[in-house]
Amino acid sequence: MPRYIDAEALKKDLTRFYDNEITAKELIDEQPTADVQPVKHGRWLDNGMVYTCSECNSSVPKNIFVIDCDFEGCPYCFARMDGGSDE
Repeated sequence: MPRYIDAEALKKDLTRFYDNEITAKELIDEQPTADVQPVKHGRWLDNGMVYTCSECNSSVPKNIFVIDCDFEGCPYCFARMDGGSDE
């Protein structure tokens, strides 16, 4: 599983590497991990009276879209509705 580190924290700590106090591997291993989550990309599928998320298959009634002026993402799985993972 990938480990994401805080680049800003690494930049602040680089002087230890340049001063030969620590190896690059040790410096990287000591960095705190960033709290990240993969971004899902999907699209709304028109299924008559509802729109269905292409990622989680949850449905949202079309009348809610009229009230809320479209969702930018799925309210259930938080996928971005920008056309799917192939883009």
